[in-house]
Amino acid sequence: GCFAICGNNVTSPPETCDDSNFNSGDGCSEVCQEEIGWLCNRSSQCKEILECELYGCISNHTDVNATCIEGINKRNCSCPLYYSGTKILIGNDTKNFSGCFAICGNNVTSPPETCDDSNFNSGDGCSEVCQEEIGWLCNRSNNCINIDECKLYGCISDKTDVNVTCIDGIYSRTCSCPKFYNGTTTIVGNATNFLGCFAICGNNVTSPPETCDDSNFNSGDGCSEVCQEEIGW
Repeated sequence: GCFAICGNNVTSPPETCDDSNFNSGDGCSEVCQEEIGWLCNRSSQCKEILECELYGCISNHTDVNATCIEGINKRNCSCPLYYSGTKILIGNDTKNFSGCFAICGNNVTSPPETCDDSNFNSGDGCSEVCQEEIGWLCNRSNNCINIDECKLYGCISDKTDVNVTCIDGIYSRTCSCPKFYNGTTTIVGNATNFLGCFAICGNNVTSPPETCDDSNFNSGDGCSEVCQEEIGW
């Protein structure tokens, strides 16, 4: 049934401080407990911990020190060069700079940007949110070039080993169909499918998926009107 007397300037366990008053916000709370962000000595003289001095404002984006404004158990850090915003860091936190945002459009690529070409236009390789667009390759100087899928992948068909005409697009290429096939097909990325190509039936050349081609469109002669071998033949 014994209780420490709070407010008598004597620190008695479970008290962690006693500064003779019942005020909070001065380092020693109204219930004689050391407050977060403060350090009290044996004489119950409390001093605010200077987080800026102890931990600074090293960002996880760069090794440049940012401006630091002291608070109680926190510090307000400005964001490093090429980033906007501010971030309040609690206690000894030195990594959480989630309040900092890369400045898009300044011709400096700052993570998580993958490019920055000084504009907010999409379709030029670097998008309006400073991300490299599919089908483009941007260098460190933020010069973006369209990847030439024709040069990289060509138009070798899965039906023949003959090269066909290739027209380059953005992350695609338009291929004409090989000999004995009709149509054209647009192929995305590094794919090799020729789904837009159709074998010419009736030309006396059996081209897959044909199983026969007897130069006519008559059924009942062993090769049907769609160039498939008939049952019993």
